[in-house]
Amino acid sequence: MKLNKTKTLDNIVIDGGLIIRPSREFSDSIASLASGESQDVLLEIKGFGLGIITPMPTASVTVDCFEEITADDTAEFRLILTKVILQ
Repeated sequence: MKLNKTKTLDNIVIDGGLIIRPSREFSDSIASLASGESQDVLLEIKGFGLGIITPMPTASVTVDCFEEITADDTAEFRLILTKVILQ
C-alpha cells in the first residue's frame, strides 16, 4: 500500500564539528510527497568537521506530515568549508 503525504514538515539538526554558518537547525516544508519519493533540500553549510578535534558531524533528519506519519534518519559526514562528504 502506497501512501501520499501532504504538507510535510522536515527538520534537520547538525551536531558535531565547527559550523560557521548558518545555525545548526533547519526547517522546510514540502507540499506533497508520494511514498518512495525523495526531495532534495539545499543547505548552505560552512564549517569544519573531520572528527579529529571535535566529534564527527552528523545530520539528523525528521519528517512529519499531516497524515500522522513520521520518519527520521541520521548520517555522519565530513565537512571542509562548503564541501560535504557523506560517510
